[in-house]
Amino acid sequence: MNLALDPAVARKLDAYRRRRGRLVAFRAVCAAITALLVGLAAVALIDWYWLLSDSTRWLLSAAAYAGAVIAGLIACLGRFGVLRRGGPAGRAAVAAAIEDADPAVRERLLSAVELAADDPASVHDSPAFRALLQGDVAKRMATVRPAKLLPPPSPTRERRLSAQPATVRFETIGRRA
Repeated sequence: MNLALDPAVARKLDAYRRRRGRLVAFRAVCAAITALLVGLAAVALIDWYWLLSDSTRWLLSAAAYAGAVIAGLIACLGRFGVLRRGGPAGRAAVAAAIEDADPAVRERLLSAVELAADDPASVHDSPAFRALLQGDVAKRMATVRPAKLLPPPSPTRERRLSAQPATVRFETIGRRA
């Protein structure tokens, strides 16, 4: 009897993980752009207020670029998190995220992922129960759409936040002239 995770369920888990990864990467890019614009606006304001030497201006600009890279990395790896690739721990994390988003598979998907065994010798309970659970979860996962669970990013949030510092900077330059 096959006790491994159903291939249809594994494909859905991988699709969800890939989509979430793309959304996290998009947020990281938006965070980096925002940090860069804010940093360069701060450098421009400091340069406008105080007379800076070229070396100081270069140093502040390099600090703004470094801050943007750090902000992108923090957004990608820190607060938003990245679901690990395959393996039991990664699949369990993805299954828990799908269960949180879709009530149709709640309390079943994570159980099916945790009970999936690649080695039949490690099974100490009923293989028939595991097969029934795998079949039930495969049917329920047929209706799960990762694009529905993770909608595209809202242009009114990330993109607007990235555009605000540029707007403030251009308005400041316009008033000065």
